[in-house]
Amino acid sequence: MMRVMEICLNIGEKHQTALAAHGQTPEVLTRGRQLHPELSRSDRVQEIQKSSKRSVTQERNELFLEIYDTVNKINKAGQIIFINDPVNRVLFESK
Repeated sequence: MMRVMEICLNIGEKHQTALAAHGQTPEVLTRGRQLHPELSRSDRVQEIQKSSKRSVTQERNELFLEIYDTVNKINKAGQIIFINDPVNRVLFESK
C-alpha cells in the first residue's frame, strides 16, 4: 500500500498543473510527502507485529499438541495400571 501512495504522490507532482485546475493545492502533495515516511514506519511495525502474532500462535499450538500427547501417554499408562479395575480405568479413557 505504501508503494501505491508513493506512486500517487509522483503522479500528483507530475500532473500538478492539471490537478490544480480541479482544486488540488501544492499543500496536499507536501503533506502527503511529509506523512509518507511516518506511514511507512507504521506499516513496517504493523507487519512485524503480525509476524510475531503468527509465531506466538504457532508456539501455542505446538504446546497444546505436547500437552495432548502427554495426556494420552498418561491415559495409556492408567489403562494398563487399572486394567482389572473398570471404575478407575474409565478415568483414563481418551475422548
